[in-house]
Amino acid sequence: QPFWRLDVGSYVLFGVCSSLIAWPVNEPDALPAELADWRALRAAHLREVCAAFASLRPEQRVLLFCHDPTALPFLAEEEAVRARLGQIEQTIIGHLHSPLLLWKSRLLAGMPVISFLGHSIRRFTRSLNAARRWQPFHVRLCPSLAGIELLNDGGYLELTLDESARQPAQWKFQPLPR
Repeated sequence: QPFWRLDVGSYVLFGVCSSLIAWPVNEPDALPAELADWRALRAAHLREVCAAFASLRPEQRVLLFCHDPTALPFLAEEEAVRARLGQIEQTIIGHLHSPLLLWKSRLLAGMPVISFLGHSIRRFTRSLNAARRWQPFHVRLCPSLAGIELLNDGGYLELTLDESARQPAQWKFQPLPR
């Protein structure tokens, strides 16, 4: 499913399809005959995500799973999400593979969009331009298992929850043996 929800005590875990949410960034790569279908899928997905955020009770805390952080500024444009940003304890991303790339993305956040070097550079810089808007989502990287070869920094996260949400979620990075 493009959207999933798991309730664990006072925690609500949401999983969204970042590719659909960030569709406007990726749309230039689509076949013209498929544009209407992709736009309809995105609209339906956003309705489902917004309905889930709107249904949150005030005491519930959200752990949002969104693979590509490019989608986060688009989520922030949705009133139902914006109204509940304070309930998002963490947003777990994975797209950047390594803490090094997350650090570089934060460093380059707000850079101007470069539109004269082709579509890929325009897409990357558009995403980085909007990266300043990640902050209210409290981004946490779950690196790829392999990380990046240069640093051999792969692994996974373990999560421990206090179901009452009186204590924040506890995350532990487990590196893979080298």
